[in-house]
Amino acid sequence: MRKSRFKLTAVIAFYVFSISAIIRSPCISAEKFSYVSAEKTGDEKQEERDIEKEEGGEEYEAKIEGLILDRFSRTPVVILSTQNRNRFVPIWIGFAEAMSIDMALRGEKPPRPLTHHLTKSVIEKLGGKIEKIKITKIKNNTYYAFIKLKQGNKFIYIDSRPSDAIALALIAGSKIFISKEILEASIKVPESEAEKDIWGKAGLSVQLITPELEEFFKSKGIVISDVRKGSPSDGKLKRGDIIISVNGKSTQNEKGIEILQEEISKAKSVEFEILREGKRQNIKISLE
Repeated sequence: MRKSRFKLTAVIAFYVFSISAIIRSPCISAEKFSYVSAEKTGDEKQEERDIEKEEGGEEYEAKIEGLILDRFSRTPVVILSTQNRNRFVPIWIGFAEAMSIDMALRGEKPPRPLTHHLTKSVIEKLGGKIEKIKITKIKNNTYYAFIKLKQGNKFIYIDSRPSDAIALALIAGSKIFISKEILEASIKVPESEAEKDIWGKAGLSVQLITPELEEFFKSKGIVISDVRKGSPSDGKLKRGDIIISVNGKSTQNEKGIEILQEEISKAKSVEFEILREGKRQNIKISLE
């Protein structure tokens, strides 16, 4: 009997404490039991002003070229490019964000909502819409971004890591932008007539690994940035592969793209030696 009375007393005490805590909470209105925003700090107000200033600056639409794994740090890297593919932005990200980005790129949906899918659903259930995301600056080797939401007639700006913002943008079908600062800090890769020819015949969009890119890829050669669907290379080569030779001829030099274009132009089939996730592979494709 004493135990039952003790349990009942404990339960009543718990509920009294809970209700008391709710009434005393500065973030809860006991009358309507609805969330009331706490007063913003000076830092939060300054952050909002900074984001609004960044929103008004120059911006350039970007797209996701794909994901690769840094074989030295074993960290996923998302590759962004400008619309004309002449500049690239590599950003190291976490595995959870990489999984969401990869699923979105492949058009897949998880059986149960992952964090970014859940976030999108919450935003939409509250009457909001993800208008766009923008990667704004680099500070102490860290990229910064914001998410622009529209709710009714007002816009809301949320500070975000680029990886989370990119994942949300892909899932929501929203546009991705980079600032002028990010554009100027990106890796510039000139496009040549040879590259256009390689795209037309083999369905490969490639970029020479320049000295600046070599530090990132940890290899010399030619990196594949896109594979055209239905092309001879489709299903055999993929984004992130590094071509180190073609038909036995090395492409790990400044004339690598010209060598690749020459072999593709004169041969009915080509054999590629590639690096994929740090491992060498030989892949043969027919161009007929």
